[in-house]
Amino acid sequence: IENIKLYQQTKETSILDDVSSLFNFRYFHQALERELKLVTRHKSRLSLLFIDLDKFKQINDNHGHLRGSRVLREVGFLLRAAIRETDIAARYGGDEFVVILPDTDYPQAKRLGERIRQLILRTTYLKEEGINARIGASIGLSTFPTEAPTKEELIHLADERMYRDKAENRGTPIPPEGT
Repeated sequence: IENIKLYQQTKETSILDDVSSLFNFRYFHQALERELKLVTRHKSRLSLLFIDLDKFKQINDNHGHLRGSRVLREVGFLLRAAIRETDIAARYGGDEFVVILPDTDYPQAKRLGERIRQLILRTTYLKEEGINARIGASIGLSTFPTEAPTKEELIHLADERMYRDKAENRGTPIPPEGT
């Protein structure tokens, strides 16, 4: 029984990010490949959200990395609460997150992305420590296979759109499809 518990614990820690409690980068890539195969087989679609936290560096700089990690954990909880059970949220790295949205077209993903942005914007972080920090989110999204026919192109397009959102809008609504 102890060996089974240890095996299960080891398995969980190999796919979960220690800070955010979301899936990690490695698991994200494995899950995306699996989901893309299912989409191709079932002639469906899949969207990908790429999320970068705005003003997060200020939290690390002004309040330290431990508190920054607490903010990342809170964002992880927000993401898990905002998505469906079939969606897959992962920490991509640093203050970047991705969400795989199986059977989701661009308009549906855009609505969810905007809901997530508003959740992040409206949440006050580190309240229990009296800091009351606020952050924003820049979000990019892409849809397979209509916009991006490969895994690499799907990630690249969502990432590119996230940077465009960051440069142009700093947290305003996601741009219309095809821009």
